[in-house]
Amino acid sequence: MVKTSSQIGRWRLRRVALTLLLGVGAVAAVATGTTAGTTGAAASAITYQNNGSQPGPLPSLYNGQSASDGWAVAVSATQVFNVSHHAPTLQVACHNQSDGSDCWGGVKTVTGAGATFATPLGAGLYLDQASGHLYAYAIRTTDVTAGVVCIDTSLPATATGPQMFCGFTALDSIPGDVYYVPPVTPGAPVTTGLSAPVLVGTSWYSFNEYAGSTSGNRNKLLCFNVVTANPCSAQPYTVALGTQTVAAFTQPTPIGASGTAAGSQLYLQIVGTTADLLSCIATSTNTPCTGSWPVTLNAPAITPYATGAPVPLLDTSGTPIGTCMATASMPCFTSSGATTATPPGMATAIGSHLANLPNQALEQATGAAAIVNASVYVPVSQTNTVTCYNFATQSACAGFPKVLQGMLLLYTLNPDPDRPTCLWANANSGVGQIQNFDAVGGGSCARGPLRIQSNTLVNPSPTCVPTAFATLQITAPARSAYTSASVSFADPQGNAIAVPAQGVDAFGSVNLAGLALQTHAPYPQFVVTFAGLSSTPTTISYRLTWSGSTYATQCISNGQTVSSAPGYWMVASDGGIFNYGNAGFYGSAGALSLNKPIVGMASLPCRCGYYLVASDGGIFSYGYARFFGSTGAIALNKPIVGMAVTPTGLGYWLVASDGGIFAYGDARFYGSTGAIALNKPIVGMAATQDGAGYWLVASDGGIFAFGDAAFYGSTGAIALNKPIVGMAANPNGGGYWMVASDGGIFAFGNAGFYGSTGALRLNKPIVGMAASPLGRGYWLVASDGGIFSFGDAGFAGSAGALHLNKPIVAMTA
Repeated sequence: MVKTSSQIGRWRLRRVALTLLLGVGAVAAVATGTTAGTTGAAASAITYQNNGSQPGPLPSLYNGQSASDGWAVAVSATQVFNVSHHAPTLQVACHNQSDGSDCWGGVKTVTGAGATFATPLGAGLYLDQASGHLYAYAIRTTDVTAGVVCIDTSLPATATGPQMFCGFTALDSIPGDVYYVPPVTPGAPVTTGLSAPVLVGTSWYSFNEYAGSTSGNRNKLLCFNVVTANPCSAQPYTVALGTQTVAAFTQPTPIGASGTAAGSQLYLQIVGTTADLLSCIATSTNTPCTGSWPVTLNAPAITPYATGAPVPLLDTSGTPIGTCMATASMPCFTSSGATTATPPGMATAIGSHLANLPNQALEQATGAAAIVNASVYVPVSQTNTVTCYNFATQSACAGFPKVLQGMLLLYTLNPDPDRPTCLWANANSGVGQIQNFDAVGGGSCARGPLRIQSNTLVNPSPTCVPTAFATLQITAPARSAYTSASVSFADPQGNAIAVPAQGVDAFGSVNLAGLALQTHAPYPQFVVTFAGLSSTPTTISYRLTWSGSTYATQCISNGQTVSSAPGYWMVASDGGIFNYGNAGFYGSAGALSLNKPIVGMASLPCRCGYYLVASDGGIFSYGYARFFGSTGAIALNKPIVGMAVTPTGLGYWLVASDGGIFAYGDARFYGSTGAIALNKPIVGMAATQDGAGYWLVASDGGIFAFGDAAFYGSTGAIALNKPIVGMAANPNGGGYWMVASDGGIFAFGNAGFYGSTGALRLNKPIVGMAASPLGRGYWLVASDGGIFSFGDAGFAGSAGALHLNKPIVAMTA
C-alpha cells in the first residue's frame, strides 16, 4: 500500500534509530569489518564469490632425467614426483616442471614408525593437490603387510626422508598374505605380487596376486580412499576366478579401468593354471560384474605377458562400454562380458604396434591407457611409442603414433591435474626419462588449456553446494595479453559435459547464468583455452561467483570467503568509476561529454556489470549490464535521482525527484508518487528481494511502498539533523536502511543497526549507501569518496585521499 506523507507521520521510529540521533554508536571510519555471525535469517539465495590462482601453461616441453627408476609420476602445480619401483626401500625423487632441475638435491628414502617399505613393480602414485601428501602402494617389510605410505611433499627441501613420512595405512590385515621376495643382494630389485594401482573416483585399487590360493587377503582387490586416506569400506574385495587357480607368479596382473566416473568397471587379466582369464569388478558395488564374467581367453591368440593393461572400449561419444585386450588383434568385450567387434581401425592404430615385440614379458609392465575425451592413449614399452585411437572418428589420432626420444622402456602415461590435455610419460631410464606432450596432436603442452577446479573455490560441505553459477572472470593475465579465450566444462573427474563452450568477453569474464552446470556436477571443472597469448603467464588468476540456498558459517571457512568480502563501486558526477576489493572494473563514463551529470548507479546481481544513470535519465551500461531503454530523450517534469536493478539483472527502474517511476526490461511498474504533492523530494529507491515491488524515500525520510514492498517505518514525522540522501534494502528481505547526509542511520524492519557516522565530524557529506551481500552490515560513501564500513561490510579502500575531478554521488556493492 502507498503511504502518503500524513500517513507516514503516524508510524513510530525504531528505538535503535532514536539512539542514533543522540549520537550513540559511532565507529571508526576505517573499520576493517567483522566476521559474519552464525545466526540470522537465511536468504532465498546467497551470492558467494571466491578468488583462486594456479600455475600458467608450461613454458616449454619438459624433457628430463630422474634420479629414480620410477614407474609412474605424480604432478603438482609446479613439480613432478616419482618413486623407484620394485625397490627394497621407498625412494622418492622430485623435479621442477620449469626446467627439470632437482627439487631436493637428491632422492629421499622415506622410512617411518621403525619400518622400511618395499615398492612393487607398478609403483603408482597419487598426489593430494591441497595437502601435498603423496601416496604410494608399498609393502611394510617388518611384517610383510601391504598398504599405502604417505609422503609429505609440502615440507622444505631440507626435510629428510624420515621427516617426510606421514603415515602408513595397512590394507592387508593378515601379515604374510602378500607375495614378496626380498632382494637377493643389497640394492637388488624386489619381487611382489601387488599390481599397479588404478584410481576410479576416490577409490584407488591394487590386485594382491598370490599364486595358488584365495585364502585370507590373497588374490583380493585392495582399496584405499584418497579423500579420507583410509581403507575403503569392507575392503579387500573378492575377484571372480571361475574354476581357475592363479598360476605361479611371474609378473603382476595388469589392471585396466573402463573410465573414471562412478560406476566404472575394473578389468584384470589373470594367468590361471590351465587358462587365462579376464575378470571384472563393478566399482559401484565393489563386487564381481554381472554377466559372462570371468571371460576365458583363448591362448595362444592372447598370449600371457605379451600385453599391457586392458584398454577401455568407448562409444563414439567417449562413454565407456567395455574393454579390449592390448594385443595385435585387439579382441574386445562388452561391459557384460560378451564378445564384441573390434572398432574399425583400432587394431591398426594400436594393435599393430604390439605385434612381434621382443621380450614380450616386459609389455605387462606397461601401465593403463589414458583417456582424453573420446580417445585412448596406449603406451608401448619396448618401442617407447604412444599409440592413440579416436572412437569418434574410428581412426588413429592425428599426430600419433608418437615415438618419445631419449627414453628406455616407456611405462606409463599420467594426466596433468591442471592441464586437461597434457600427458606425462615416464620410462625406466634415459635422458628423456620423463616427458610431456599434448594429447591433441602430440605437440608441446606449452600454452595448452588449463583446468580450474570449482571444488577448490567452493566449500565441499553439502550445505554449501551451489544452486547456480553466475560468472567466471579471468583476472590474470590481463585481457589485453591474449586475443581470445573460451571455457568448456567437465565433471569433477574431468569428463566433458554437454554444455556449450562459452567465449571470454572483453573483461575476461564468462557468463555462466542459465547453463545449469550444477545439474551435471555440483563442482564442475572449467577448462580454459587461450589463443594469442603475448607471453606465457606464470600464474592464472580467476574469480568465481555463484549462488547458494543457505548461509552457513562453514561456507565461508577455510579461506573460501563469500561475496561479503569487501568489494564495492562508487561513481562521480562525471561518470568516473572507483572500484575496490573484489569489485571489477568494467568501464566508466569519465571520458565522455555528458549531457547531464551522473546521479546514481546500480550493479547486476552477479556483480559482473553495472549501470550509471544521469539526471536526464540517460543510461550507461557496462560489463554484462544490458541497455533496455532510458528517458534521455524525454522531457521530464523533474530530474532523475536514482535507480534500482531487478533480481534477474534484465531490467531496471529509474525514479525522479517527484517520485515518477520509469520501468525498463523486465522491471514492472507498481505505482509512483508522480501525481502526489510531496512534502520533500524523492532522493532514492530500493527494490524488494523478488523484484515485485520497491520503496521510494524522500529527503525527510518519508517512505512510499509499492507492489509487495511492505512499509516498516519512516522518519517522515521526525525533525532530522540532516536530510536523508539514500536508502538500501536488506538483501534478506523484511527491512531497509536510510542514511542522512551526516551519516545517521535509520534501520527499519529486520534491518539491523551496525553503527553510523552521526556523531562524527565529516570532511564531506554522505551521499549514498550500500548493504553488504549477507545483510549484516553496510557501507556509507561521502562526496569525497571516503568510505565508512559497518558490521560485516569490510573496508577495501576509499577515494578520500584522492583529488577528484568531480564529487562522488552514489555507490553500489
